[in-house]
Amino acid sequence: MSKDVDPTTIESRQDIETPFADVPAADDPRRGKEVWAPVDGPFEVPVKEIVPGHLYVGAEERLPELEEAKEEGEKKSLAKFPVDRRDFMKLFSASSIAATAACVQRPVEMALPYVQQPIDSFPGEAVHYATTCGECAAGCGIMVKTREGRPTKVEGLPDHPINNGRLCATGQSAIQGLFHPERMSGPKIRFANSKEAVSWEDVYKRLGGTLSNTQKIGIYTPGSTGHRNEFLEQFLERFGSTKERLYTHDSNTLGESIVAAHKIAYGVEAMPRPDLHSAKMIVGIGADFLDLGTSLVFTTMEYSESHKFKNGEKSRHVQFEAAMTLTGSKADERFVIPPGSETVATLLLVRALLENASSKSSATARSAIKQVLDQKSDIISGGYDRLGMTRESFDKLAGDMLATDSVVM
Repeated sequence: MSKDVDPTTIESRQDIETPFADVPAADDPRRGKEVWAPVDGPFEVPVKEIVPGHLYVGAEERLPELEEAKEEGEKKSLAKFPVDRRDFMKLFSASSIAATAACVQRPVEMALPYVQQPIDSFPGEAVHYATTCGECAAGCGIMVKTREGRPTKVEGLPDHPINNGRLCATGQSAIQGLFHPERMSGPKIRFANSKEAVSWEDVYKRLGGTLSNTQKIGIYTPGSTGHRNEFLEQFLERFGSTKERLYTHDSNTLGESIVAAHKIAYGVEAMPRPDLHSAKMIVGIGADFLDLGTSLVFTTMEYSESHKFKNGEKSRHVQFEAAMTLTGSKADERFVIPPGSETVATLLLVRALLENASSKSSATARSAIKQVLDQKSDIISGGYDRLGMTRESFDKLAGDMLATDSVVM
């Protein structure tokens, strides 16, 4: 035991400082001198006492202009920096954002008055035009908002028979074809694997020289509504060609296939629109018509009206597909079939409908259907095993379809 320690003091402390003794209070001298202990204040609590030393360098020693003014005779002390860490980070962030924004090159805009103001336009007032969307072959009605002759917004046209005021994302973004910085702003001519920008005068000269020496002229263009195709047909006939050389296409190959099938079946090139609103039973075979159909807005609107509860009833949706799709996720009954077996499922369903006693059709139609089934007998044979389904399931499905208003997609 050290000579400097008082034994009586140790014994008295052993009576108090036991493992179960209370923690000394804040004013207890045994806690020592308080150096820094914030309770409710901010994290950056000012220092209460600074011990001078050779390892400490004050801010005023590096930047004398930051030193606080001292009264005469006052003891020299370290000056406090007027901005704490949090304020410094706020100022630094704000200055960085301001510097970045100042580097953005903005176009020069001028407000110039009209010399002759158009009679149907007023500065500051929007003018709306009703037209048809040309982003796909669906032909949705749209309302274009313009300001001083420039389109600024595209919305669905209310009460239109196809979209009824609704519009898909593709139609909404149609305005990007006018204002997007990466759009094609002029004509280009392809040379090998590169494209060279040329002026319109060069294009007219090249086309004029070529068209004047030949009558083998054809025009390849996307589908359109209105009188544009009639104008192009007259153009071909004036230059000695025929209007049959006007070739139209649609980026949606499903639409082209349906039009060709409709012409084979009925002799007319037309795009049929299924009346899903009135259908009581919808059968989809490999058709994701709610995501990849011919008219997404129209089909989705009709399907929603048919498949929602109304007076305690709703339509029944049966889907045959190889992979999960948006349409299949909403089906009441979903049958997973092997990839590429959609034709087999269709032929088996057609045969079940033909052999059902409730089917009503003309003798000519029944003979044509039976002829097709005989030609595809090699595909139909073993079809139930390939699909993993029974014939009874197809017969029951066909009976349910014939008992109510149904449609096959």
